Amino acid sequence: MNFDQLTYFCAAAECRNFADASELILVSPSWVSKQISALERELGVSLFFRNPNGVRLTPAGTAFQIFAQKAIRNREQTLTRLAAYADSRKAHVRLGTLPLLAEHNFVALLGDFHATNPNIQVDLCERNQSELEQKLRLYQLDLAIMRPSLLNADIYEWFMLITDYLHIIVNKSHPLAGCTEVSLSEIADERFVLIHQESTLSQTFLAACARQRIMPNVRLYHKRHELLLSSVSKGIGISALPKKLVQADAYYKDLVVCVPLKEQIMADLALVHRRDFEQSDAIRALIDAFCTQRSGV
Repeated sequence: MNFDQLTYFCAAAECRNFADASELILVSPSWVSKQISALERELGVSLFFRNPNGVRLTPAGTAFQIFAQKAIRNREQTLTRLAAYADSRKAHVRLGTLPLLAEHNFVALLGDFHATNPNIQVDLCERNQSELEQKLRLYQLDLAIMRPSLLNADIYEWFMLITDYLHIIVNKSHPLAGCTEVSLSEIADERFVLIHQESTLSQTFLAACARQRIMPNVRLYHKRHELLLSSVSKGIGISALPKKLVQADAYYKDLVVCVPLKEQIMADLALVHRRDFEQSDAIRALIDAFCTQRSGV
């Protein structure tokens, strides 16, 4: 048994699929399957029920998951503590982020942080919301810039960076462009283009619609908000995005209109970390840098 095998096991338990787990930890699906099978042979138990649609933990797997997660956490915390005694003069902080650094001026913040903290290296990892949470759960990230609305506050703690709300985004010739605000019921029959389905923004918006028994007519999903704004500007449909994100786009902000929703739907951004993971001096320094910028906003 080794730590790589424990990581593969925990990733598969999180993703419930060897292929998805392999993408998360950057190895081949066959290698994940092979290593988990070797782990099962060593332990003498089956850790997963396998079926064509994926995997799920057996009772033995559920019990083993507690040990595996604790072992990985203890290893990462030990490495963090021992880093202070290493020959290398650089401390590392593993920062995950949604693809929004430039839009919210976080690139400038990281540049300033590097200038004032030359002995701290920030290792960036850009992923979507679900992948960031999975990496936090696997202790593969120290911090992540992500949306906190659907996170478990018992597991995570966060520092708010951007407070925002979803707005309905339309092109300038759309009948709704002159409205001071709209309700979900008023846009129930509109055609929508939304950010990809794994995004917290889409999940939150669709959940708000479902509570009012509204099923939006979604014509297409995009992974990048720039493509959404392009589709809206061309009249393909309307969208739901945070106002500050739209206003930060130098090109499309003048081609579309942000209409407030009567139902306020939060679209905040936060700096997130696990509550059970000990923070190094370098991690605390980066948190302080983000919080200082937030206090000045």
